Amino acid sequence: MLYFFHSQDHGACVLEARTSGKNGFGKPKYFFIMTDDPQRKILRTFWYRNNSDSTISSKNMSNCELIRTAIAQFLDFPHILADNVELDTQTTSFEGAVTNRFGRLLLMTSLFPAARSGARAEGGPVALPVFRSRHKI
Repeated sequence: MLYFFHSQDHGACVLEARTSGKNGFGKPKYFFIMTDDPQRKILRTFWYRNNSDSTISSKNMSNCELIRTAIAQFLDFPHILADNVELDTQTTSFEGAVTNRFGRLLLMTSLFPAARSGARAEGGPVALPVFRSRHKI
């Protein structure tokens, strides 16, 4: 999956998120940050392995959080070109605009009703508007 963001040092950049293994269920996850030009020069490569244990009550990070964390970690040190850097999950996430290849913003909140109801109970966003069809069912 490709995601686009802007860096003050490199201009328009692309983050490509990949997973290893058959059908994307392998570990680790890789995040390649590249320039957004025809050559797509790789500036930094991050990897993340979910090492959570069933006995440890740690929250798994969503793909959205991982993507924003990788961008933030890259922007903290934009002049260091390195490969295979472990993603630091303690880094604050990037708050700027991140779009997918269709130009849609990468949202921090879920659009699924079950996730929205849980977020609403925690003081999160209220429900999305309801769109009604003109056609009678």
